[in-house]
Amino acid sequence: LTLWLAPAPEGGSAAPPASHAAGIYHHEQWRAESLLQSRRHFEEAIAAAPEFADSRAYLAIVVLDMADVGLITAGEAGRIAERQVGRALHLAPRSAVAQAALASVET
Repeated sequence: LTLWLAPAPEGGSAAPPASHAAGIYHHEQWRAESLLQSRRHFEEAIAAAPEFADSRAYLAIVVLDMADVGLITAGEAGRIAERQVGRALHLAPRSAVAQAALASVET
């Protein structure tokens, strides 16, 4: 009954592509190679479902983490993250992931 009463998930569509879950999995490994894999999976998820906002928000978080460990420059990460967060918030302004990504971009 609780599931029936719960609001529909934000993120632009009800079901994210499989690559979205793979991106989360690899991000949580927190190694250089896994961050690169995570980025690739989120980019695939965005290509498969461009209206699913949470993939864009997670991509923003991943590229900022990549900059933290020296895989890309802070400037490049900032540009990518700002663009993806902006689009994610446009698609799903109440998305918790997009709000968290926005907080990461602003710090």
